[in-house]
Amino acid sequence: PDRRVDCCPPLFAEALSQARAIFDELRAAPPRFRLINLRTPFMQNSWYHNIPKLKRGRHAHNPLHLSPEDMAALGLAEGDPVHVESAHGRLLASAHGDRSLRPGVVAMTHGWGNAGSTGLRVARAHPGVNVNALLPTGPGSYEKLSNQAFMTGVPVSVSAAN
Repeated sequence: PDRRVDCCPPLFAEALSQARAIFDELRAAPPRFRLINLRTPFMQNSWYHNIPKLKRGRHAHNPLHLSPEDMAALGLAEGDPVHVESAHGRLLASAHGDRSLRPGVVAMTHGWGNAGSTGLRVARAHPGVNVNALLPTGPGSYEKLSNQAFMTGVPVSVSAAN
């Protein structure tokens, strides 16, 4: 009616308010790890599950990537088994040192977890760990403006599985 562009409609204002609350919560929270999604050209969503050439060497599984400082603080060596737990689930992975990560940030590639997949011989042989087990589900588990699920920045604890 006033011929002006509304640069901050109510839905946007609500999203900004929610973001501020999340950042305040992060600042006040006790030190924990934050899980982010790791992108790799060897696994795009679930598209490359069954391609043998992409399931070799260090790309044959999806370890938990940690900074060298965090690995040392937890007493972990390369390949050690670790428990990763969130408010939504728990999984067992192997530790992998990654100098590109800041302390307190851990990362895993999504799109794995094919132990029960039928008809996917290669994927079943290299099932990996389904990081979705750590993610929130249901009401409030997605961002309202984009309808994107909350899949990164998830608070997790990490401990040696020995």
